Parts: sequence; structure tokens; C-alpha cells
Amino acid sequence: MTPPTWLAQLSLLLLLPLVHATSILFVPETNTTIAVHFPPSAPDDVNIFISAPSWFQYTALGFGDSMAPGTRMLVFYPSDISGQVTVSPRITVKSKPNLPRLPRPPPPSQPSTTLIFALGPGDAPLTNPSSPDAFLRRHVAHGRFTIDTAIATSPEFLVDGGTDSSGLPVSRGATLEDGGAVPTKRGKAGLAHGIVLTVAVLGVMPVDAVLGMAVSGGRGSGSRLGVWGAWVQGGVAGVVVVLVVVGLVLGVGAAGEIRATSSMQTPHQVLGLIATAAVFALFLLGVVLAVLRRRSASAPAMAADGTGLPPRPPQAVTLPAKIHRWGGRGVWVLMVVAGGLGLQLADRGRLFMMGYGVLIGAVLLVMVPVWFCVWRCSKYRKEKAEEEEYELQNQQHQQYSIYNHDRY
Repeated sequence: MTPPTWLAQLSLLLLLPLVHATSILFVPETNTTIAVHFPPSAPDDVNIFISAPSWFQYTALGFGDSMAPGTRMLVFYPSDISGQVTVSPRITVKSKPNLPRLPRPPPPSQPSTTLIFALGPGDAPLTNPSSPDAFLRRHVAHGRFTIDTAIATSPEFLVDGGTDSSGLPVSRGATLEDGGAVPTKRGKAGLAHGIVLTVAVLGVMPVDAVLGMAVSGGRGSGSRLGVWGAWVQGGVAGVVVVLVVVGLVLGVGAAGEIRATSSMQTPHQVLGLIATAAVFALFLLGVVLAVLRRRSASAPAMAADGTGLPPRPPQAVTLPAKIHRWGGRGVWVLMVVAGGLGLQLADRGRLFMMGYGVLIGAVLLVMVPVWFCVWRCSKYRKEKAEEEEYELQNQQHQQYSIYNHDRY
């Protein structure tokens, strides 16, 4: 992201320990000091001084009284160049290439102005700390404070705001609102999104695939499996669709909480949307196949060739059936990959990634032998049906030959 034009008009300094400043705020919960000064000799300038512990991933300062969509923020985080700090101008929820200029400092007649702050988690380092577009995780603490405009615009500079009896810094000309820094609760929508889709992908979809193979192999024999199994498999497929829809709604809701995912352009989101559309398409294709097979089953039992055999499924049924079968397998692989990208996007760490891999391996370890057995049994039934068909054709041919010989 190209730094906006107003960035050059903003004087930013990160100093540790804190040096000269005017309006000073100390946040004891996070051991953070923020100072803001509006120099009267330069009415368009703002001097900002921030001191924060190094274990925070970033420190952000916002201009406004709430972190609503569109709030202008300045994010500070250590660069990979020793002794330097990266300043990243951003807008909450959505990032725009051409940001408007920051509002002018309030006039002295305005008694106070409100700002907000946020601090990022310290358990994951930034991947590209020199870039103003580095991916940031959701903050772990936030708050807002009010500064006295008269004190902030005074020409006087102080070395610090002093300390209390316990040696901690004190605030001067700034008041912390809402009782202090507020811990940020992790959104439950993202967690629910992951759980629902994990159940769908690693729990229900493999069962749906096995039932599909079993039902497909049982239709030719006229067994009850081909009749009742189709209803069961359709119900399981419907459960998959419902879970995918619920997961999609939860995912969209969670995406709006983070700027990096609000545009729905991350690899996880792109693959997830493609896989969701494919699930719907395959479900509709399965419904069409069920209707075609039902019509084929209600057709006359005698084939047009007079062999007395049930008619073969037409090519219009067998080709979509193959697309449905292999498409379902492809969608499953796509959703597994999307799940891994989702864990990576959420910065869950190696432990979660390893657990996800172990879970996939366990599912494959159980389902692959089951799939193989069902496939082998279906193939055996198909071969047996072909042999019976061949023998019946020979018998029909012999009877037809004897009939013609006796007639003439």
C-alpha cells in the first residue's frame, strides 16, 4: 500500500524511554505510555510519542472515539532493520488507496478530543515487518482516552509526566476511559466456522462418498440397497449442504472482524467460495441424477432389443454420474486444503496445523480401506451382473433360434 499524502504532514516518533511531550496517558494494564502534542506554531502538525513493551506485536493509535469501520489508524511495529520502526497508516475493516487527510487538531475552544489505541498479540512475529502492509493479527487489548486540548496545544514541553509514589508514570492532561484497557475477546464466529466445516469435511463428506459408492453399486442388482440407500445418501448429502451453508455464514461474519479478510480475497476464502459453489452444483446434479434414474426404473422392464433384460442406463445418466462422483472427491480435497489455509490465516500455530494433519490422516486411515472394500464389492456385483446378462442373452438367442427352426 502506498503511504497516503497526509502521512508526510504527520510527525511521528517512537521513543523508549519517553521524552518531551505535552498531553500524556499511561495505561497501567499494558505498561504503555502515549503522548500527543498539537504545536501551536504549526496548526497542521501532530506530534505523537509512544512507549510500549517490546512483546506486543504492534501498537496502534486511532483518531476517533470508537473503532468503527472507516476509523483512521496509525500502526507502529518494529522493523526488521535494527533501531527502526515501521509506520503503517490504515483504515479499520477496509483499506483504501487514497485516504483523506487527517483532521486538523481541534481548536483551543474545543475542551477535549478522543482517541483510541490498540495493542497486538506478542505470540507471533510479523512475517514482513518492514512493509506497511504487513499482516496483523487482531489486537489483544484496546481502549480509548480523552486528552485536554488546552494542555495538548500548549507550547510547553515536558521531559515526562512524573511518577507516583510507587514509581509508575502518571497521566497528564489525558484521561483513560472505560476503566482502562479492555481485553479483546476472540470472535466466536471464526471458531464456530472452523468447527462446523471440519465436521462437514472430515466427518460427513467421507460417509456421503461411501454411501454414494455403495448405492451406485447396488442399483444394478435391484436390491433394497439401491432403493433405500439412495434416500439415505441423499439425506447425508443434504446434511453436508446445510453444514456448508452454516459454515459459510459464520465465515463471512468472522471475515468482517479483520481488515485482511474483509475483502474476501485471501487464498482460504477464494478456495472456500469455489468449494462451496461446487458443493451446491454437485448436490443439484445429484438431484437431477436421482430423477433420471427414477424415470429409468419406471420404464418398461423389457429392453427394446427383446432380450428381456432391464434397459441399460443411457449415456445421459452415466456421464453425469461420473462427473458427480469424481467432482465430489475433488471438492473434498479442495476443502481440506482450504481448511489448512484457514488455520494458517488464523495464525493458530504449528500445534493446530499438526493436529489438523493428524486428523486428516486418521480419516484417510479409516476411510480408504472402507472405500476400497465398497469399491471391490461393487465391482464384483457389476461383474456378476454382466455374467448373468451374458448368460441370459445366450439363452434368449438359443430360444429364438429353435423357434425359427421349428417354424420353417
